Amino acid sequence: MLRRALGGEDFTVIGKAHDVSREWVRQVVKKHTGLSAKDLQSAREAARHQFKVQRLRDEATDANLRLDDLAERSGLTVREVETVLGPAEAARRRRGRNVTTAMERGQILTDLARVAALPGGSPLSGPFYDRNREDGLSSARIVQVFGAWSTACEAAGVEAPSAPREKYDRGWSREDCLRWVLDYLQQADRPTAAGYEQWARDRDGAPSGGTVRLRCGKWIETVSDAYSLETGHLEPRGPVGEEAAAPNVAGGSTTDAHGQGTDEGPDANDAPTDPSPMAGQGRESDPEVRLAVEMAAQQRLMRHYEVRGWKVVDTHLGAPYDAVAMKGSETMYLEAKGTQSAGTTVLVTRGEVEHALKHPGQCVIGVWSGMKLDHEQQVLPDSGAFRVMPFQPEADDLTVVGYEWRPPQ
Repeated sequence: MLRRALGGEDFTVIGKAHDVSREWVRQVVKKHTGLSAKDLQSAREAARHQFKVQRLRDEATDANLRLDDLAERSGLTVREVETVLGPAEAARRRRGRNVTTAMERGQILTDLARVAALPGGSPLSGPFYDRNREDGLSSARIVQVFGAWSTACEAAGVEAPSAPREKYDRGWSREDCLRWVLDYLQQADRPTAAGYEQWARDRDGAPSGGTVRLRCGKWIETVSDAYSLETGHLEPRGPVGEEAAAPNVAGGSTTDAHGQGTDEGPDANDAPTDPSPMAGQGRESDPEVRLAVEMAAQQRLMRHYEVRGWKVVDTHLGAPYDAVAMKGSETMYLEAKGTQSAGTTVLVTRGEVEHALKHPGQCVIGVWSGMKLDHEQQVLPDSGAFRVMPFQPEADDLTVVGYEWRPPQ
């Protein structure tokens, strides 16, 4: 029974095999190993994650594999691959391989001409080409080879969509912004709002990301509307409206050898002394906001250690902590909490508390409080205060906010 439990088999299945209840199996395992079902699950998930990380490192010895290739082969997400590789290597892996031979270029031009000859293929846009290509390079990769979509189309002897006007005045219309976004979408490998912002800086006359947000709304809606504009099915929409930017705060940084202390935020004395209904973290009901806040806090905590020379691995998918930081013989377990409240209290899980109690002196928690989001539900990097401190939960510091009740069998 213990061997099957430690091997990862579900307690219910084990109980049926021995004609006992799941609860009886749990008690036996707990008595002889000290581990709960959640402990075993967390251990299995952490082991699987580390196995995937090792597989990634083995695959990454091939310098020609792109991020999505590495993610597929390792079983990790692209975001996890980026975290393990680091920003510089991840950026290099995002770029497509160079196409240099005349034969390869000739095949691209042949593919462009074939797709352009299809009904609706002239003028030939990047999205239309991607929908109808048989294989070969994507439109974004073709732009990387030829420098611009229009250049590739010209070389293939096909008509490209008209480029946006070179100059605009300040009277940007929604359609003006969408045409620029559409031009960006046809060139970007993985289009994002931040990617457009950078792209627009390098294009004379392009509206900024802020202008696009004000005229078109959220990024996901903007992308959808841009493609609708291309097909002639753009629906009218009321004005989005100007929204005031959230005030930003910034301050100093004090850290010890383990990177603990206040980092890139206001002084701890700025925290409110009178707890209010908005002083504690609470539970965010909007899943999009909750994910944005959680991921931003974790990335900030990981970056906090990376810039101090620690090697950091993301483990939030399979462990009761968000990341592991390693430097020499030292190992620290990182837990991140993000909240739009004052952060006088934050929510922690039983697994997080139990792990911290089992690893005294090795656990830290980063709390980003007072977080603000922009129109696209992206966290403003200079908002709020960020503190890194030892995570040593004591009974007096914990408040029960819920119970788990097991109905009678």
